[in-house]
Amino acid sequence: MGGAGSSQAKPGGQASDRRFVRTRRTDRTRDASSIRRTCRFRDGIRTTSAKSCADLIAQSYAITYHLPVVISRCANLYGGGDMNWNRLVPGTIRSALRGRASGDSSDGRPLRDYPYVQDGVAAYPRLAEALDLDRGLAGLAFNFGHAEPIGVLELVTKILAIADRADLVPEIRGNANHEIPDQYLDPTRAQRVLGWRAQSRPPRRPLARAVVVP
Repeated sequence: MGGAGSSQAKPGGQASDRRFVRTRRTDRTRDASSIRRTCRFRDGIRTTSAKSCADLIAQSYAITYHLPVVISRCANLYGGGDMNWNRLVPGTIRSALRGRASGDSSDGRPLRDYPYVQDGVAAYPRLAEALDLDRGLAGLAFNFGHAEPIGVLELVTKILAIADRADLVPEIRGNANHEIPDQYLDPTRAQRVLGWRAQSRPPRRPLARAVVVP
């Protein structure tokens, strides 16, 4: 996910007259498997290069102009309201409920983080409150994920089981370009500094809420 926004926050969720800037970046701007705050940026791909620049610009404004800006990185969030059917979730869910086998461009082996959207939503106010209390956090990046990656094919199999469509055989095409084999976030800083932890562990309970079988 990408984008930026300004917010007002105060411990306890109340409004505050202290404003800060938050940038939301994708995990694809880093090149390591378990993505940490020290990993170097990936480059060479237009979209990821642009997102890498956003991170660097945000950090430069925090350092040069003391702008209260923080960077939040979430992995592959999933949950209600996502209408991008090209994504593994919810695309696989819709295909299963329609009785069709889903397809994936990878070879089924890549490991990914799949935090439930409620965990991502909870991360933002926690980060805002922390920055409001400690402006020394400006310019820092925080990873939000459960650090328990799951293989693409394993996730698809779980979705089909929950949807009671284990009879469907996933179509694994293996023709993806620029695909990172294993990619998940290291949330150590968010856990240590913010006290944030993903409450929804990797599938199955969160997935069961996402898969509404008619």
